[in-house]
Amino acid sequence: MDKNRDLDMETRARLARFVCVMAWADFKIQPEERTHIFALMKGLELDAETQTEIEGWLKKPPDPELVDPTQIPRSQRDRFLKEAELVIEADGHVYPEEIEMLSLFQSILYPEGRD
Repeated sequence: MDKNRDLDMETRARLARFVCVMAWADFKIQPEERTHIFALMKGLELDAETQTEIEGWLKKPPDPELVDPTQIPRSQRDRFLKEAELVIEADGHVYPEEIEMLSLFQSILYPEGRD
């Protein structure tokens, strides 16, 4: 089963936005991170408007406040964190700022810790 078919379009868009914000955690998007995000967008089958939005975010960092982790469905939180990990590892280097951002999102998603 395609893991994207269980996501509605808004959740797919939210996932792409979330990953894009994570890619900017070290203040620069590396070519490998960009490639990862484009592959993710293709797999998510996003609508043209959302693709254009994300492509703009790849050129200029979005305001992180535009991505509210509390809006991520509980059933998808592990998946969002996994995609965030994949994008920050895409260039072969994980920078302290990326670890800090990932830890922050994880603490927001799982305030009482993960199982």
